[in-house]
Amino acid sequence: MSEEELMRRLRGDLLDGFDEELEMELEDRNIDAVAGVLTDSADYKAARQQYFRELFRLQGELVKLQDWVATTKRKVVIVFEGATRPARAA
Repeated sequence: MSEEELMRRLRGDLLDGFDEELEMELEDRNIDAVAGVLTDSADYKAARQQYFRELFRLQGELVKLQDWVATTKRKVVIVFEGATRPARAA
């Protein structure tokens, strides 16, 4: 894969991630409004900033892992447990 293709892929992945984050942010605002959470408090905003900083840092680590796996041709199994949001009604 050329450097240009890699940069195009990374840019596309980032844009997809931002779209997903925006959708989740909008969903969170609706959930917070229904739950009566005060989203304009300084503590809430600081907590959200910290959450997204950590989220993007961890996403970067996953990209590094993905590149390492592709380069070394190794196989990796990752198990994610837990849920961060309530299940949606069907």
